[in-house]
Amino acid sequence: MQGANDNQIEEVKLMLAESYLGEGKNWKAYEVLQGSQSERNRYKLAFTCLKLKKMTEAERVLLDKSVPNGAAGYYLLASA
Repeated sequence: MQGANDNQIEEVKLMLAESYLGEGKNWKAYEVLQGSQSERNRYKLAFTCLKLKKMTEAERVLLDKSVPNGAAGYYLLASA
């Protein structure tokens, strides 16, 4: 049951981060997504890092495990 709870936490983090990004509060989205494990959240964290000009961190997040979000993740990596 712990896995289901982790998935719910990751989903809530993603929704909150997307709300912050929509409001232009990139730093808040960055803080929410720190330590995320899901591919979607890691991709969103890397995207947020790029918005904050944290290129090295964006690259680290994308390469930490497998590159998240397939081709979109590789595109983001090329942008870092």
